[in-house]
Amino acid sequence: MDEILFQSIFDELQEGLPEVWKKIVFYASYTEDSYGMKYYVDLGDGEYRDCYSIGNVTNIQLMRLFMNIDKCIAHVRVNLEKEIRWNVMTMIVDSSGSFRTEFDYSDKNEDFISYEKEWKCFYLK
Repeated sequence: MDEILFQSIFDELQEGLPEVWKKIVFYASYTEDSYGMKYYVDLGDGEYRDCYSIGNVTNIQLMRLFMNIDKCIAHVRVNLEKEIRWNVMTMIVDSSGSFRTEFDYSDKNEDFISYEKEWKCFYLK
């Protein structure tokens, strides 16, 4: 994975961000047959709001945004060897421009709901 991909993801995310924000936590998960994406925004008060409740974009706009991000990710992810193909990517960006990305390679198909709850507790604190 390279910085061009991360920049492409961020460029797409900017379409769905409010004018003022402090931090974004983007989540992309892939299973055998599907993918899911969501992002959370801290507007500066330490509280994270999910992308569907921010109110500056419609659900249709979010779906298009996620489809565009998937095109960027899928192109890179499909070319990864199966042993190093991640299942969950988390990208954290703050308003100063610094970012970090983490990958989880374990299989989440069996208990994905529990995994998402744990993910939220870890990343949205």
